[in-house]
Amino acid sequence: MKLLLFIAVALILTMPFIEVTPIETVEPIGSHTITAYCSCPICCGSWADNRPNGIVYGAHGVELEQGVSVAAPLPNGTVIEIEGLGEYVVHDKTADWIVEKYDGRIVDVYFDSHEEAVRFGKHTRNVTIVSRGK
Repeated sequence: MKLLLFIAVALILTMPFIEVTPIETVEPIGSHTITAYCSCPICCGSWADNRPNGIVYGAHGVELEQGVSVAAPLPNGTVIEIEGLGEYVVHDKTADWIVEKYDGRIVDVYFDSHEEAVRFGKHTRNVTIVSRGK
Protein backbone atom coordinates (compact mmCIF):
# COMPACT_ATOMS: atom_id res chain seq x y z
CA MET A 1 0.00 0.00 0.00
CA LYS A 2 2.82 2.39 0.91
CA LEU A 3 4.57 1.48 -2.31
CA LEU A 4 1.48 2.37 -4.37
CA LEU A 5 1.12 5.69 -2.56
CA PHE A 6 4.80 6.44 -3.16
CA ILE A 7 4.46 5.63 -6.89
CA ALA A 8 1.31 7.79 -7.20
CA VAL A 9 3.01 10.77 -5.53
CA ALA A 10 6.10 10.29 -7.70
CA LEU A 11 3.99 10.23 -10.86
CA ILE A 12 2.13 13.40 -9.86
CA LEU A 13 5.37 15.23 -9.04
CA THR A 14 6.98 14.27 -12.35
CA MET A 15 4.00 15.20 -14.53
CA PRO A 16 4.65 18.11 -16.87
CA PHE A 17 3.41 21.47 -15.63
CA ILE A 18 0.38 22.67 -17.55
CA GLU A 19 -0.02 26.43 -17.67
CA VAL A 20 -3.60 27.61 -17.73
CA THR A 21 -4.24 30.97 -19.32
CA PRO A 22 -7.25 32.81 -17.89
CA ILE A 23 -9.98 33.69 -20.35
CA GLU A 24 -10.64 37.43 -20.57
CA THR A 25 -14.21 38.50 -20.06
CA VAL A 26 -15.39 40.87 -22.75
CA GLU A 27 -17.61 43.73 -21.69
CA PRO A 28 -19.83 45.37 -24.31
CA ILE A 29 -20.15 49.08 -23.45
CA GLY A 30 -22.54 50.06 -26.21
CA SER A 31 -22.75 52.59 -28.96
CA HIS A 32 -20.03 55.28 -29.06
CA THR A 33 -19.15 58.16 -31.32
CA ILE A 34 -15.89 57.31 -33.09
CA THR A 35 -13.84 60.25 -34.32
CA ALA A 36 -10.23 60.69 -35.39
CA TYR A 37 -7.32 62.93 -34.49
CA CYS A 38 -3.65 63.44 -35.23
CA SER A 39 -0.84 65.29 -33.47
CA CYS A 40 -1.30 68.62 -35.28
CA PRO A 41 -2.26 71.93 -33.61
CA ILE A 42 -5.77 71.73 -35.12
CA CYS A 43 -6.45 68.44 -33.34
CA CYS A 44 -4.30 68.84 -30.23
CA GLY A 45 -4.00 72.56 -29.63
CA SER A 46 -1.00 73.51 -27.47
CA TRP A 47 -0.21 69.83 -26.81
CA ALA A 48 1.05 69.69 -30.42
CA ASP A 49 4.09 71.72 -29.31
CA ASN A 50 5.23 68.96 -26.92
CA ARG A 51 6.84 66.44 -29.29
CA PRO A 52 10.30 65.49 -27.92
CA ASN A 53 12.51 64.37 -30.84
CA GLY A 54 9.40 64.42 -33.03
CA ILE A 55 7.86 61.49 -31.14
CA VAL A 56 4.14 61.73 -30.41
CA TYR A 57 3.33 60.56 -26.88
CA GLY A 58 -0.17 60.22 -25.50
CA ALA A 59 -1.26 61.49 -22.09
CA HIS A 60 -0.20 58.16 -20.55
CA GLY A 61 3.40 58.50 -21.79
CA VAL A 62 3.09 55.86 -24.51
CA GLU A 63 4.19 56.58 -28.07
CA LEU A 64 1.07 56.80 -30.23
CA GLU A 65 0.79 54.46 -33.18
CA GLN A 66 -1.69 54.60 -36.04
CA GLY A 67 -3.83 51.47 -36.16
CA VAL A 68 -3.21 50.79 -32.45
CA SER A 69 -3.72 53.91 -30.30
CA VAL A 70 -6.92 55.66 -29.26
CA ALA A 71 -7.91 58.37 -26.83
CA ALA A 72 -10.87 57.47 -24.66
CA PRO A 73 -12.23 58.10 -21.15
CA LEU A 74 -11.05 54.62 -20.08
CA PRO A 75 -8.01 53.46 -18.08
CA ASN A 76 -4.60 53.47 -19.76
CA GLY A 77 -3.87 50.19 -21.51
CA THR A 78 -7.50 49.17 -21.87
CA VAL A 79 -7.96 47.11 -25.03
CA ILE A 80 -11.19 47.81 -26.88
CA GLU A 81 -12.79 46.42 -29.99
CA ILE A 82 -14.56 48.91 -32.21
CA GLU A 83 -17.21 47.26 -34.35
CA GLY A 84 -15.98 46.97 -37.93
CA LEU A 85 -12.57 48.51 -37.16
CA GLY A 86 -10.81 46.02 -34.88
CA GLU A 87 -8.91 46.21 -31.61
CA TYR A 88 -7.21 49.32 -30.24
CA VAL A 89 -5.40 50.26 -27.04
CA VAL A 90 -6.16 53.34 -24.92
CA HIS A 91 -2.88 55.31 -24.94
CA ASP A 92 -4.32 58.82 -24.67
CA LYS A 93 -7.02 60.76 -22.83
CA THR A 94 -9.88 62.58 -24.47
CA ALA A 95 -10.25 66.23 -23.47
CA ASP A 96 -12.77 66.70 -20.64
CA TRP A 97 -14.99 69.03 -22.66
CA ILE A 98 -15.27 66.41 -25.43
CA VAL A 99 -16.04 63.64 -22.92
CA GLU A 100 -18.83 65.83 -21.50
CA LYS A 101 -20.17 66.69 -24.97
CA TYR A 102 -20.57 62.98 -25.78
CA ASP A 103 -21.62 61.83 -22.29
CA GLY A 104 -18.46 59.75 -22.02
CA ARG A 105 -19.33 57.74 -25.12
CA ILE A 106 -16.45 58.85 -27.35
CA VAL A 107 -13.38 57.19 -28.81
CA ASP A 108 -10.78 59.13 -30.84
CA VAL A 109 -8.72 56.98 -33.20
CA TYR A 110 -5.14 58.21 -33.69
CA PHE A 111 -3.82 58.87 -37.22
CA ASP A 112 -0.36 59.99 -38.34
CA SER A 113 -1.71 62.75 -40.56
CA HIS A 114 -4.48 65.31 -40.37
CA GLU A 115 -5.68 64.37 -43.86
CA GLU A 116 -6.23 60.75 -42.80
CA ALA A 117 -8.03 61.83 -39.64
CA VAL A 118 -10.37 64.10 -41.62
CA ARG A 119 -10.95 61.37 -44.21
CA PHE A 120 -11.89 58.93 -41.41
CA GLY A 121 -14.65 61.30 -40.31
CA LYS A 122 -17.18 60.54 -37.59
CA HIS A 123 -19.01 57.27 -37.01
CA THR A 124 -21.26 55.58 -34.49
CA ARG A 125 -20.13 52.06 -33.60
CA ASN A 126 -20.52 49.54 -30.81
CA VAL A 127 -17.50 49.26 -28.51
CA THR A 128 -16.48 46.29 -26.38
CA ILE A 129 -13.83 46.23 -23.67
CA VAL A 130 -11.60 43.23 -24.35
CA SER A 131 -9.36 43.77 -21.32
CA ARG A 132 -9.16 46.58 -18.75
CA GLY A 133 -6.07 48.64 -18.27
CA LYS A 134 -4.83 50.12 -15.00
